[in-house]
Amino acid sequence: MQKDSDRAIANLIASTRTKKRSVSLLEFHGWLNRAIKELGNLQAVADRISISTRMLKQFLVIDKLDKSVIARVKTRELDSVDALNYLASFSHNDQRVLLPLLLEKKLPSKDLRSVYQQRSVLPNATIEELIERVKSGKSRRVYELQFVLRGGLAKTKISQCVGAITGQNTIESIEFDGPIGKIILTKEGLALLREYSRANEIPFKKVLSHLLYRQ
Repeated sequence: MQKDSDRAIANLIASTRTKKRSVSLLEFHGWLNRAIKELGNLQAVADRISISTRMLKQFLVIDKLDKSVIARVKTRELDSVDALNYLASFSHNDQRVLLPLLLEKKLPSKDLRSVYQQRSVLPNATIEELIERVKSGKSRRVYELQFVLRGGLAKTKISQCVGAITGQNTIESIEFDGPIGKIILTKEGLALLREYSRANEIPFKKVLSHLLYRQ
C-alpha cells in the first residue's frame, strides 16, 4: 500500500512541476484520489507535494462532471483546469449542451466564465438563453460599476436590487474581487440607473450603495 502511495505522490509531483502535463486531468485526478486515500486527507497530500489545497481542489471537480465530458477529458480533447471548473458548476444537462460547442470551438473556453456569471444573474434562464446572451453581448457596449461589499451580500440579492430599477436583461454580469463588487450593465441599464439617481436626488457614485444597503 505504501508503494502505491509513493507512486501516486511521485506522479503528482512530476505533473505539477512542469508547465505542460504529460497526462490527462483524469489520470491526475486518479492519482490525487489515491494519495488522499493513503495519506488520509487533502491537506496531507498538499503538505507532501508543497501545493495549496485550493489548487488541488480544482482537480477534484471531475467528480461533478457528466460522463460525456469525462470521456473527452480522458482523450484530452478537454484539458483545461479552468474550463472544467466552470463546466462543473452547471447541471449535467447543461454540460451536455456546452460540450459540443466547446469541442467545435463555437464557444471559446474563456466565454464559459461569462456564461457562468450570467447564470448567477439569471438563475431561471435556459443554458441556450445564457449562451446567446454572452454571444450577443460581445457586440454590445457595456459599463462596469464598482461597490464595496458588506454583510455577505449575495449575487442574487444584488441582481434583484439593481434589476428592479434597470431590468434584469440590462445586467451582463456580477463579479466579486475581494472586498470589491463589480456589476456590468448595458448602455440602457446605465441610463436607467442614472435616471433613478437624478429622480431620487442621490449622487450617482452612491446609488449602488443606496440600492444594496438601504433598510
